[in-house]
Amino acid sequence: MKRVLHDDPIDRQYLHEVFIPNQVSQDEIRRAVAQLEAHISEFQSFMRGVESGSIPVRKGFKGDWGSFVEDRDTWISAGYSGRSGPVIDFQKHQNKNPYPIIFHFEFNRSGYISRADMPGAAFNFNFMGRPESYHVAK
Repeated sequence: MKRVLHDDPIDRQYLHEVFIPNQVSQDEIRRAVAQLEAHISEFQSFMRGVESGSIPVRKGFKGDWGSFVEDRDTWISAGYSGRSGPVIDFQKHQNKNPYPIIFHFEFNRSGYISRADMPGAAFNFNFMGRPESYHVAK
């Protein structure tokens, strides 16, 4: 089934031109933003595969809908709000037990990322995809 990829799941202009978190060095925030943007690019590439049908959408055992891709080193999972609903959860992990996180995105009903977690960093976004907070993840 066809799913439509949101143009950009965050407001990048606001992120680069307006958002200045307190108590964070400029180098630290630049690194975190670069990492976030790389992960968003990977998400968008994955969703293009879902849109084209090369990555299938399947119903899980519990009735939830999702896509899953695994390779030797990593696995990626996308969860959808329903059979034809938008993505609500997207995560990538290392493929070794206990499956360390590479990144995890939660989405709001508007199709924007509401939370992004990465090793060492986390962002919270408002309903328009504008960052509201950044903190160093422990």
